Amino acid sequence: MKSLFKTERLLLTEAYPGDATYFARHQLDDNFAQLSAWDVETPRSPQRFINMLNATNPTHFIFVMRLQSTDQPLGWIELTNVSLADQTAELGIGIFVGAQRNHGYGREAIEGLLTWGFGELGLFKINLSVNENNPMAIHVYEQVGFKREATDREALLADGRWLDRYVYGLLRSDWRQ
Repeated sequence: MKSLFKTERLLLTEAYPGDATYFARHQLDDNFAQLSAWDVETPRSPQRFINMLNATNPTHFIFVMRLQSTDQPLGWIELTNVSLADQTAELGIGIFVGAQRNHGYGREAIEGLLTWGFGELGLFKINLSVNENNPMAIHVYEQVGFKREATDREALLADGRWLDRYVYGLLRSDWRQ
């Protein structure tokens, strides 16, 4: 299968056969769904992951993150709502298994995708949103240079509690290359 680009420890690839099944199997592991905006009451089917991973939308670029050493999938990273006219996009990332988090893989993948988005695509700004109950992700986003621009108050109901969603942005001029 095709490796689209790589970082120090990761390959960012197109989907391999079996990736959608892996994603469907692990989507409820280690609080993954609770940390995202997903509806945890409605798990995604393997077919829904197949559709997500194989979408051919010119405004959506999705990559499967893999360890170079084992070719094992960790999750995905994506740029969505890409507007070349406005030079903007939205970043999304997910690492399913908790044991694979907190090793710098997310930061490494984000830095690789930002380099590609600002360099190859010529984007001016990349945005993202994150739930308040995901402090590890917030820390990583702020480390790579994203600035909190807005708070969507009580935007998500999780475990009977309303959570805020934070909106972050990063300008090409602020990106540390």
